Amino acid sequence: MKNIAFIAFFVLHAVLSAQTIGISEVTAVESKAALYEGNEEKINQIRNKIPELEKRWKDNIAKLRDELAALNKERDNLIADMKIGARCSQCGGWKSDFEKRGESFEKHLGDVKGYAIPATTAEIETTRKSFSEKTAIKKVQLQNLEKGDPAIIKQYDEIEKIKKNNIKLCEEITQHSKNYEKKLLEDAQSQHKIWLEDVLISGSKALIQSSSKKILLAKKGWLEKEFNEKKETELARIKENNAAQRDQNKQKIAENELLITQLDAEQEKQGIQSINEQNRALSVEITQLVADLTKNQIQKTKELQEEFNLKIASLKKLEAESEIMRKQFSDEFDAKLKQYKQKQDAFTKEITSENNRMLLAAKKINCSVWNETSGKVNLNWNKLLPCVNMFAFPDTLIIQEIVGSSTCTNEPFFQSGTSVYKSFFEGLAAREQKVLVN
Repeated sequence: MKNIAFIAFFVLHAVLSAQTIGISEVTAVESKAALYEGNEEKINQIRNKIPELEKRWKDNIAKLRDELAALNKERDNLIADMKIGARCSQCGGWKSDFEKRGESFEKHLGDVKGYAIPATTAEIETTRKSFSEKTAIKKVQLQNLEKGDPAIIKQYDEIEKIKKNNIKLCEEITQHSKNYEKKLLEDAQSQHKIWLEDVLISGSKALIQSSSKKILLAKKGWLEKEFNEKKETELARIKENNAAQRDQNKQKIAENELLITQLDAEQEKQGIQSINEQNRALSVEITQLVADLTKNQIQKTKELQEEFNLKIASLKKLEAESEIMRKQFSDEFDAKLKQYKQKQDAFTKEITSENNRMLLAAKKINCSVWNETSGKVNLNWNKLLPCVNMFAFPDTLIIQEIVGSSTCTNEPFFQSGTSVYKSFFEGLAAREQKVLVN
């Protein structure tokens, strides 16, 4: 049930985490790329307007030039008329005015019975001055127009403004891709440590059970040694006590024999009989002690064996329980490592997908983006993974890595993930620790 619950959590988390923490940077790149493309379209639209504006501008220049030429021609014709007296004496109209209207000046003179008269010097100068003012205005207009058409200049200014805006958008797109990499690397470094710490906790628990089995095996050897030493001591004690009692009886018999000799000299027959009976009893007791020695040693051996068997049975039970727990935590370790590897693969796949979105958006507008995020995330994962993979090493090597000094012990996630084992190890007796590291 525990593994099923873990898998369910993992699947749910994977579904909820379809996008990375940097998705806002991706959408920002796409949005700004779209703005860039829109700006390029605006530039094209403006450029499409310019030829018509330029044609109108050139037409206006040509028109002004024509008007200026016409004004100069009109002035020259009028001055010429004024000098030769080509003005009607009756109406004051100039020959050139009639010709502009398509009328004959001579016919007009005949019709009105007039004659041609010349202009005065003052009139000619006044006419010159009038035309000079008119041509000066036209020349200023022409010079201003030749400098450039305000409408066209405005369009080019707008294009330049949009181009500068696009340069800024491109710089922002590059920065967003850089921000994306920074966010993803920080997130990956954090997630990798959380994931692998979780794996290490299960691995450490499995290692505790494996170490417990090894210690229990050593304890069986220690118990057997203690049993043999205790048996040897107890049997020697029984033998020593038995021999001491027999020696004591023999000593008593010897003393009684000496006493009998004394009583015999004194002819104390009743006392001698009593002592002889006591000696016979002591001899029987000696014989019994000899017979009981083996029996008592066998009995003590049986008692010690039963006590030893009970302790061994208890150790075997603990050993079986440790094996069950070791298998459970080992399976949990394998399952977690597999699931987090899958999660890492999904993570880098999503990063690649999001990076490709930024690349595609940036490529359309020829902007540069950072594109090493997936590789750097994988590099970080591969840098930390060996600290987890070492749990495939023999137990002694793993334990030395955990309780000793190594590259992994400098990693906070490794310290945290294996702290449960380190606490277990530090709580062991010296000889138990020796069993594990030698």
